[in-house]
Amino acid sequence: MQHFHEDLSLDTVAAQFYISYYHFSRIFMEETGESIYGFIKRCKIDQSQKNSRKRNLEICQICERSSLR
Repeated sequence: MQHFHEDLSLDTVAAQFYISYYHFSRIFMEETGESIYGFIKRCKIDQSQKNSRKRNLEICQICERSSLR
């Protein structure tokens, strides 16, 4: 996922597909078995884990680069 670090709303993402946020959320859940928010959170955690292994960074730097708040 390329844009997980951006502050995207469900409305913004759904608008890219010309559907309502409710419909997008429901389809995403049906297809993936997880919510869009759960998916984004998992991507951020995965990126944090990669950053912590690859670089000699402070924990606050890892969180910042992975958009974890």
